[in-house]
Parts: sequence; structure tokens; C-alpha cells
Amino acid sequence: MDNIIVYDDLISIEKQDEVESLHTGPLFGWYLSGTPNHHTVDPYGEGALQNHNIPVKDQVQLVHTFLKEGEIVSSYFNVIDELFEKLVKATGIGIEGFYRVKSNLQFKTTFPNTEYCNTPHTDSVSDHIVAIYYVNDSDGDTRIFQEVDGEYKVIKQISPKKGRFVVFNGKYYHAGTHPNIHDKRIVINFNFI
Repeated sequence: MDNIIVYDDLISIEKQDEVESLHTGPLFGWYLSGTPNHHTVDPYGEGALQNHNIPVKDQVQLVHTFLKEGEIVSSYFNVIDELFEKLVKATGIGIEGFYRVKSNLQFKTTFPNTEYCNTPHTDSVSDHIVAIYYVNDSDGDTRIFQEVDGEYKVIKQISPKKGRFVVFNGKYYHAGTHPNIHDKRIVINFNFI
């Protein structure tokens, strides 16, 4: 898969609300990410892409891991698995298995953040597909990059819209941006083969 495809309205409003309520409810455990680039891969070394043409400003984020290295580690995995099944059924995307599923929670920045993004990264050095599900309406676009003549260019920018999926080849560097207007930006990141 080399295309970057955005899917809207695959998920019922009721399911969208259930997933958002889960993520914002009092029983859902969020954990401080060990580094801004926790669970991601920058094969050029931490922050190396900052030396290219991309303005980077990492911020703190919280994570909730559902599945890690193929093993379920969250009691809420069944809710998320149902969400992904709806994507597969509606689009015919093939899947052999997950290797990681996690949610990211990013908070509103205290500085104008339209220029900056978090460190561009891939989620694994192995071949994989990425599906990002947007849990809530927010600002803080996802940027997908491609190297062109030694510089990284944004080839697609996706705005967070509740219920939206974006699916792309995991070879593409990508980065989220923290919101400036909304209080929070929540996404679910599915990595699969």
C-alpha cells in the first residue's frame, strides 16, 4: 500500500461517542510517555530530522497501550478491536495481525503551534501499515512526509475529525501536532501487517 487514504463516516455516531467516552472517562488509564518519541522509531537518531528542513517542537503526551508486540495489555482492547473491524469490513483492507495498538493524548500548547510538529518518525523499521483513528474533533493536524531531493516535504496533512481514519504505508515519516484551539487531541494508532 503506497496510497494515503482518508475514510470518514465508517463508524456509527454511537460507536464514535462510545470510543470518545472511554478515552475521556475516569477509569481509562493514561501514562506519561517516557520520551516525546516513545514507541516510535527515528532510524537517523533521536531528533535527527530536526536538522533537515522540518521545524520540530516536541511536547509531552500521554499514552494508553492496548496491544504491544502482538500481546493484549489493556482490558479495553475489545472496544478498539471492534472499531478496527469496522474499518476492515468497510474497506477490505487485509490484515495478518497487529503488532501494536495505542492511544495518544496531546494537550493544547501554550505557544502558537501552526509551524511546528512533533518529531517525524516511523512506528517500526519493519514493513507495516498505519491506521490512525481520530477520537475527537480537534486541531493539530497529522503530517505525512516524503523525502524529496534530500529534504522532507509534507505530502499529506490530515485534520483531526471525530470518527475519521487515515491509513498509509508505515514507511512514511509522520508526525502529530499539538492543538492550539482545542484542549486535547486524542488518536488511536494501529500498527499492523
